[in-house]
Amino acid sequence: MTPAFVFESLRRRVRTFRHAKAGNVMLTFALALLPLVGFVGAAVDYSRGNSAKAAMQQAIDATGLILSKDASQCFKRP
Repeated sequence: MTPAFVFESLRRRVRTFRHAKAGNVMLTFALALLPLVGFVGAAVDYSRGNSAKAAMQQAIDATGLILSKDASQCFKRP
């Protein structure tokens, strides 16, 4: 295979692809699928991050309550 043959074959395929009318829905769906998958991935990441943030906040609140309870017992007058 010569480079000229490969180049000509590629040009022919691009030309037929450009003039083809069938399969436009599939091409549009394929192009729209890329950002859609990206948005779904971002939503999953945001949801997991938000869940982790809520769990950390709950742990900090519980620690603060326990420490305040212990501190009030340490400073009680007999």
